[in-house]
Amino acid sequence: MVYKFKRPTIIDDGTLDTIVYYDGAFHRYNSELRFSFKNDEEFLIHAQEELANEKELRHGNNLD
Repeated sequence: MVYKFKRPTIIDDGTLDTIVYYDGAFHRYNSELRFSFKNDEEFLIHAQEELANEKELRHGNNLD
């Protein structure tokens, strides 16, 4: 299955974890973290910032 979302999107994979599809990949989060935010939009902003920082670190260290 191919997803074409421009923004991070929560995907239901049937588990109790929260799966975020972003930048062509799936990222697994503990649902406890997701529900610690006021709403899903705030959680997705957090996830996007975290993933962007990880990507930046990988590029800075030539790990990609």
